[in-house]
Amino acid sequence: MQPGLTSSGYRFVRVLGRGSRAVVWEAVHVVTSRMVAVKVLDTLDPDERKRLANEYQAMALLQHPNVVGVHALLEVEGRLALVIDLVQGPDLESYLAETPPDRELALQLFGGILRGLAAAHAQGFVHRDLKPGNVLLTSTSPPVPRIADFGIVKAESDTSITNTGLILGTVRYMAPEQLKNPSGVDARADLFSAGCILFELLTHTKAFDAPNKVALMNVVRLKRHTPFPDDLDPEHRQLLDELLDPEPENRPDTAVAVLERLGLPEEADTELPASDVVAVRSRAAFYVTIGGAILVALGIVAAGLRSLLAP
Repeated sequence: MQPGLTSSGYRFVRVLGRGSRAVVWEAVHVVTSRMVAVKVLDTLDPDERKRLANEYQAMALLQHPNVVGVHALLEVEGRLALVIDLVQGPDLESYLAETPPDRELALQLFGGILRGLAAAHAQGFVHRDLKPGNVLLTSTSPPVPRIADFGIVKAESDTSITNTGLILGTVRYMAPEQLKNPSGVDARADLFSAGCILFELLTHTKAFDAPNKVALMNVVRLKRHTPFPDDLDPEHRQLLDELLDPEPENRPDTAVAVLERLGLPEEADTELPASDVVAVRSRAAFYVTIGGAILVALGIVAAGLRSLLAP
């Protein structure tokens, strides 16, 4: 693919980022002139195609200001692609490296992440790869966090994506039970990951560190996190201690419960400005029913995409 390519109704402008399996492009819809981001798979692997379709199905149900919105699943030069909101700011990982927040902003950002998680959990989804790199920030002041990358999201009633025995996710932020059984986790696994993020937001250091992945898995399992700084608020210390507990039954049950513990509102007056997210989502454009795998769209959907969305 080259800049200037027009395919499936979008003109591709420039590469925003590259991962091991996909390339993210800035693109413009040729009819509406709205700017979007398009995640194009860099592989024809059927498992990766299924994961991207899985991501589309999950994100289509999550109409929330703290979740990146999705617009379409389509083919670009024979490769599966996901059209999502274009968020103009950095991801949280980059932001933390350059701008360690004060406590007030740290809690404000964390509150937005929790609200996005609560929305996902209310739909029965577990993200399973929540980390600073998968939280995008708007360019507003203060920034608004928006959870992205639902590629390995799990519906609590579904085990079809991770019966392969593979460890999917990022070990540094992964709950111990997910290391043991990726398909058997619930919302509390995401809360463990959220605890790792809160640790970084409040202390400006990573919760778990080790020289290699195997050692990192061990320190996570044994709860050998980085020591709390002496000046950490005792209530925050207690909450982190619970969120990072290796036993899920010792963690808070819900994201809403964590919001309450922190004295943060369950809903925030978050308005995403047109200057930051210029693609407009519409529930009228499509509805996705996960159980029936029914896709209704304004445009024509290829039969190959329908087969990917089948259970």
